Parts: sequence; structure tokens; C-alpha cells
Amino acid sequence: MAKFADLKHGDLRKRGGDRLKVFLEKVKTGEAFLTKKGEIILDKSQLKLLESTMDTAGFNATMTGKKGSQKIELKYPSDFYKSPEFGGKGIGFGTQAEDRFLSMFRKEIETVLLQQTKPYFTLRTAGRTVKVAGIYEVVNNAKSNALAAQMIWYFMEGYSLRTYEEPTAENPDFLKFNVPTDAKHLVFYKSLRTERWWLQVPKGNFEQAARPTYKPLLVPCLESDYRKALDNEVPERWISAFRRSMQ
Repeated sequence: MAKFADLKHGDLRKRGGDRLKVFLEKVKTGEAFLTKKGEIILDKSQLKLLESTMDTAGFNATMTGKKGSQKIELKYPSDFYKSPEFGGKGIGFGTQAEDRFLSMFRKEIETVLLQQTKPYFTLRTAGRTVKVAGIYEVVNNAKSNALAAQMIWYFMEGYSLRTYEEPTAENPDFLKFNVPTDAKHLVFYKSLRTERWWLQVPKGNFEQAARPTYKPLLVPCLESDYRKALDNEVPERWISAFRRSMQ
């Protein structure tokens, strides 16, 4: 495993606090943290307190978690490592450490790919098991396996550093657009932070829609879908999502 630098609280507050949100999301979903005491899952009972106090300069605290069935007490931030989801690239100069780690990672995956006969590759990343099935008909030689390994590396890095957003009308970080068309009344959301777009789709399963906990679907889309709606055209991804929800 690559060696990472110690985490500093200021690392999480950079980039408008995006990494702080990643930290809190890991607590919420029960994903393990890389620490000096091993991979630790923090106790979710601390989440509300952390959400209300962590976004302050110089924050430090004692946190509790588990390593298997063993209870662990951690000092934040001194017991935590600056792992990749918090911008860590390993101890070294500039990108050299990242390149060394990438080279090592490639070799490990190349070895597995040489032995792999299935048309997919199963990964455990960001607390989830992901089946990568986007690499087909790879020639079983060193050059092809090196390229496949690099593709997997960038997928894992992008997945672990993704920005979590949940559009709602009440959230000031989002703009809501109501677009009436001849066929449907469409609702779009745009993030002011990332400029990503979502399209709201009602569930076609009426039994589910009648439940008290019902929430419409939010489907990622493009600004071009919004422009099509302005031209009185229902986007294809709205139609596809609605059909899938009827099943």
C-alpha cells in the first residue's frame, strides 16, 4: 500500500469544502477511513454533531469507530491519513509518488487480467462492489493489459472523488426550472456548484407513487435536454426513465 501524508483539517476545507462533504458522506454510508490504526468505520451516531461542527477552522475531536468488532478511538485529524478521496497522492515529490503507485497498481491488475477469462472485472472501491464491463475483447498481451489497467485506475479515482449532490427545491445550491410542454410538465434542476443538470421524472408505478414516502426520480441529464424541452420536445431520457419506472 502507498504511504500517505497525515490528514490536515485544512485539506478538507479546500475547494469550497467538497472534501469535507466526502468525509461526512463516508461516515453516513459506513465507508472505512484509512488511519494509523488501520481501516476504521466511524460510528454513525457522531454524524449530526460532525455536520454542525466540522466546517470550522482548526477543528479537532476524538472520534469513535470500529475495526471489525473491535471498538477504536481516534484523534482527528492526527490519526487520519490523507488518502486519495481527500486529495492524497502518496508521500513523495509532485506527481512522482502518484506515478510510482500507478505503475505498481498497473502491474497488479495486469497479472489478474492475464488470468481472467470473464468479460468483466469486479472492483471494491469507495465502499461498493463495482462490476466493470466496459472493456471488451482485450487482446491478452502486455500492451493491452497495461492499457486496461490504466483505464480501471482512472475509473476508480474518478469514482472515489465524485461529488455527491441531491437536488431539491429548498436547497440554495440548485436552480429549479419548470418547463410546460404540450405533452408533459417537466422539471429540471441545475447545480450552481458543478453546473450539472437533472430531470425530474414521476414514477410510472402507481402503487409506489401512492405511498407516503414517494419521491419522484431524479435523472442526470444535459443542458441540451432542457433546451429541447423549451422547444416543446420531451427528452428521450425522460421517456426511457418513465418506462423503466413502470416495471
